[in-house]
Amino acid sequence: GAKLTGLVESILDFGTVDSMEESDLKKTELNVAEILDDTVEVMKARFRNTAGLNFKVVVTEAVKVNADRALVKTALKALVDNAVKFNAGKDKLIILSAQAKDGHALISVGDNGPGIPGEEIANIFNKFYQVEASFTGQVEGWGLGLALVKKAMEVHGGSVYAKSQLQKGSAFTLVLPL
Repeated sequence: GAKLTGLVESILDFGTVDSMEESDLKKTELNVAEILDDTVEVMKARFRNTAGLNFKVVVTEAVKVNADRALVKTALKALVDNAVKFNAGKDKLIILSAQAKDGHALISVGDNGPGIPGEEIANIFNKFYQVEASFTGQVEGWGLGLALVKKAMEVHGGSVYAKSQLQKGSAFTLVLPL
């Protein structure tokens, strides 16, 4: 079924990203606002049957980075995918935002989901780690996504971090050098 295909795809994706080095990147100048808009269009289509899902893009200044378009979009899609899947609420809001700060672009995917317990945050970027099933209500999938996101940022000389408040939501921020 589709679930298996998805898993195979993410393992292939991860295998490709996991063995990547900076020299493999196809870097071009990216307009971050445009990438966020593209990502929203793709994810709206992917989750068109998900009721109560709203996206908002907030970019107050032009942010441009020299990065691999496909890889940045893969990372953003993985974050949005998680934000939708783990939010059991009736109204799901996903906010994609970007700003330039201290020589870096900060690109965030925020949600109004259940939040992540503080002690779990340190582990969620590990390969195949999954937040307690009892907590996420048996949804599979943190698994590879976040390890892939982390690796995709590291190859760019960047990083990713998460902030979360239980019952309020989470925000995952990609940090890329400007």
